[in-house]
Amino acid sequence: MWGSLLLRGLFLALLGLAILLWPDTSIAFLVRIVGVFCVIDGVTTLLRADRFKPSARPWTQGAVIVGLGVMLLFWPDISSRIVVMLFGVWLTYTGLSQLLYSRNFEARGRPMLRGAGLVSIIAGIVLLVWPVAGMVTIAWLIALPALIIGALFVAMGLRFRP
Repeated sequence: MWGSLLLRGLFLALLGLAILLWPDTSIAFLVRIVGVFCVIDGVTTLLRADRFKPSARPWTQGAVIVGLGVMLLFWPDISSRIVVMLFGVWLTYTGLSQLLYSRNFEARGRPMLRGAGLVSIIAGIVLLVWPVAGMVTIAWLIALPALIIGALFVAMGLRFRP
């Protein structure tokens, strides 16, 4: 048991360190993994498409998923920027909606909803203006917990060592 904890901890810590040191490469690698998954999922959807009702449109779904997977595999940088920018659009829209909705909200919660709306708008604009910085931040949000959890697993492995 202790050896398993130690190995898992070392792997997680190394993964976190690699992501911190090479965030761009790490993001491209993660995007490609998602691309491989999409291609496999799309192909399996196409292979079993004849088992669905015609109204389910599995052929379209499978083709779109394969296309998305190919895009992620061959253009990971552009794909990840587009995803971050779409997330920025969503955050900005959500923030504007919260600000508008806060006018009709009860007085006690109005300042909190407005605050949430402003934070969403600011975060959305930041992602739209600086998508690469958003991608690096996402990489850090993956790396830091990996480092912390990895260190804790290493410590547990060493503590349980006979």
